[in-house]
Amino acid sequence: MIGNDTYVHVPEQMVLPEQSFDIDVTLESVILTDELRNEISALSPHVRLINKRVVEKIRSRYSENDEMKRLRQLAQGVDCPEYINHIESCRAWGKTEKEKIGLY
Repeated sequence: MIGNDTYVHVPEQMVLPEQSFDIDVTLESVILTDELRNEISALSPHVRLINKRVVEKIRSRYSENDEMKRLRQLAQGVDCPEYINHIESCRAWGKTEKEKIGLY
């Protein structure tokens, strides 16, 4: 909820049936600008959970200390392909999950 507005993602291919409301509700489409997407993402418990799960996926293989070591190695020009592939895989998963809810 931002201000008095609640935002709901409805995939493009979905057609909503006629809604009957007993409460005072107005449904309207909005253009999801980058600014609005960022604002919704910052407040979304779903995005927070996805971000948390991305970190958990990374931590399943690399501790924070391991990750700092890999980052130092990369800064020194040492190639760490397994690390990079794992991180990118975790980030791609997070991006896909956010796309599912219209927030990427």
